[in-house]
Amino acid sequence: MSDRRHADVERILAHIQSVGRRLGARAWWTRYAFHFTEMANVPSILRRNALYSRTEGERLGLIKSQVGDPRILGRTNRQVLDCVRFYWRPRTPMLYQIEGIRASDHYPYEARCDVPVYVCVPLADVLAMPDVQFTDRTAASPSFRIGSSYEFVAQIPFDLVYHDGHFTPEARDEIVSRRQAEILVPKQFPLTKGTQIVVRSEAELDTLRGMLSGTLADVWNSRIKMATSYPAFFGYWLYVSKVSRSGDILSIVFNERAVVEKVGSAIPIEVRLYNLETGQSRIDPYQWPDEVRIQLQYKGLRSYRWQITIVIDKVLAYSASVAP
Repeated sequence: MSDRRHADVERILAHIQSVGRRLGARAWWTRYAFHFTEMANVPSILRRNALYSRTEGERLGLIKSQVGDPRILGRTNRQVLDCVRFYWRPRTPMLYQIEGIRASDHYPYEARCDVPVYVCVPLADVLAMPDVQFTDRTAASPSFRIGSSYEFVAQIPFDLVYHDGHFTPEARDEIVSRRQAEILVPKQFPLTKGTQIVVRSEAELDTLRGMLSGTLADVWNSRIKMATSYPAFFGYWLYVSKVSRSGDILSIVFNERAVVEKVGSAIPIEVRLYNLETGQSRIDPYQWPDEVRIQLQYKGLRSYRWQITIVIDKVLAYSASVAP
C-alpha cells in the first residue's frame, strides 16, 4: 500500500470512529463493512473464502438464491455490478423491502431474501483493498457520485448514512438514498480473519452451522453469531426464533414480532421429523398466524436423535440435528 493510500485509510478510519462515538448502541456498525445475502449462498461463499461481484458470481455459477430486484439492477451502473458491494451499515432500506418470509403480495419488489444473513468484514480490511471506491448514496440513484479518497469520504453525510428510525416525508428520499451509500471492491473480496457472519435468531444460527462440516465448520462455527447489541435486521417478518427439545417433546417458537399486516396470513408451515437411527419420518402441517408457538410430542422417540426441518411456504426456515 502506498504511503498516500495508507494515510487515506487511517484518516477514513479515524473519521468513522468519531462518527461512531455519537451513535450509542449503533456504534458497533462503524467497525464493519456489511454485505447481506441469502443463507443458502453462505456455504459456497465460505468454501471459496471470498465474496464475488454479481457479474463474477453469475459467471462462476455461485449465486444459489438471487436477492436483487431486476428493475433496480437494470438501472444500476455496470461498473458497480462488477464490484463486491458493501454497505457502511446493516438495516438498509432495500433489506426492509425484501427481508423475511411473507405472502407474495407483501413484497414491494421483484426480489426477496427469505433468510438473510450479514457477512460483516472489519472496515479496516475492506478499506485496505487497492482499488476500493465509495459512493455517496445508493449506486442505483442517477445522482450518485463515486470517489476513492479521504476527501471524498469526508464529505459524505454520515449522520444520514447511519440514521435509523423515523423521518419526515420531506426527508424520506434523501435519507433512504444516503443510508445505502456503498463501499465497492472490484471483482472479488477474500474473506479476512476478522470476518463474522451475523444471523437473526438462535434457530438460524443452528441451521447455518448445520450446513457446514469438517474444516469449514471448525473455522467458521465460532464466527457465526447473533447481534447482541443494536440489531442488524428489521425482524418484522416470519422466521423461526428457537427450537428446543426435552425428551420426546419438541418446542418451536416463531418470530413473535411478526404481524399479519406485514407478513400476510394463512402462511403454510411444515414440521418434518426424521429419525436418524431408524429412518422413521413424519410431517406435521400448520399455518401461521394460527400457530406462533408449536409444541409436539413424539411418543417413543425419546432416546433417538432427530433431524428437524421446518419449511415455511416452501422455504427452508430451519434444519438441525437435535439430540435427546
